[in-house]
Amino acid sequence: CHESRSVCRLSCGKTDVLTRYNTGAQIGIVLGANSLINIFNDKYYKKLNGGLLEAFGQLFHKDVRLYLYPYKFRKELITTDNMLIPDNYDYLFKYLISNGKIIDFDEHNAENLHIFSHKVLELIEEGKDWESLVPKRIAIKIKEQELFKYKAKLIEK
Repeated sequence: CHESRSVCRLSCGKTDVLTRYNTGAQIGIVLGANSLINIFNDKYYKKLNGGLLEAFGQLFHKDVRLYLYPYKFRKELITTDNMLIPDNYDYLFKYLISNGKIIDFDEHNAENLHIFSHKVLELIEEGKDWESLVPKRIAIKIKEQELFKYKAKLIEK
């Protein structure tokens, strides 16, 4: 899948793998508010006959919840209450909220709202300093398993 990372899970059928083996337990996905805004863009669903509705049907057909992690835009905290969704999907967005499919993640750390996952991924791929932007145990796991195209720097002797 060559689409943006935030949309790939929906439009490339990755959610089917996530929900296929679910034995009845609720699945929760934490998603940044900025990523959710991107998910409501029709350009990512051109290969699906049912477009965005088909992708959302695949995602929400079982007990899946999206927990929306807020982000700060200028001085405003963006949540489901003030998120700008394209007019043609406003009713769908409100439906998903009112049925508990999209829920604000209230236990966020305000000090971390300047950190965006796509920026951390770019830093990892470019070999630049990224470790201070993630919890220590996550940094260790990324390094040990060489996740997200991480490559250990060779130390010259």
